[in-house]
Amino acid sequence: MIWKSILNKCLTNDRLQICSLLIPQGKMPTRMLLIGAFAFAGAACAPDEPIGPSLERTSVRHPLTSLQPSTSLRLENGRDAVRVPFKLTGEGIGTGAEAQPPCDDGFTPTGNVAHGTGTHLGRFTSIHRQCVNFETLEFRDGTVTYHAANGDQLHATFEGFLSPTGETGVLSFDNPAHAVGGTGRFKEAEGLFRAHGLVNLNDNTFELSAEGYLLLPK
Repeated sequence: MIWKSILNKCLTNDRLQICSLLIPQGKMPTRMLLIGAFAFAGAACAPDEPIGPSLERTSVRHPLTSLQPSTSLRLENGRDAVRVPFKLTGEGIGTGAEAQPPCDDGFTPTGNVAHGTGTHLGRFTSIHRQCVNFETLEFRDGTVTYHAANGDQLHATFEGFLSPTGETGVLSFDNPAHAVGGTGRFKEAEGLFRAHGLVNLNDNTFELSAEGYLLLPK
């Protein structure tokens, strides 16, 4: 089974201490899915809702070295845009209901749900999907949909790494994300923001913040 396979990998590499935290005996599915809770955080939404064609297998493989706002006030389609600050805070829990298929070799699909508040979103619920390598703690092919208070949706893609904090069972994340459209006022949205926070494996929860900007069509 996949849980046994991943456990064997962890036990034979140099990340024994971390892996033993991520996959405690008797709670392997819960802990492994929680590792997908690192990425992000209203209106209610169905957990099995499809992510839509604009997000299928979207990747941000090119590294981001800066969060300086774009000097362009035009969208990629040529429309005039206005640049607005974007911030959010939230918290959530790992769950298997939103796991996506399939991932590259060595990566496992995971998912999580979060709730919070954000500029231009109000109170929101977010659905996150990503592929995780449990040996290197890399996550990639991440997609998130923010369901705003009025029902509009903002889509984004992300990737990055988890890092030990020195506190037992707690990992940190600090990853870039790209806004890639949505519905309603976010239909043609673009932008760049950075998410950071902590994953607590002791109680299966996580907390996060994000700051950056959006380009919205005029």
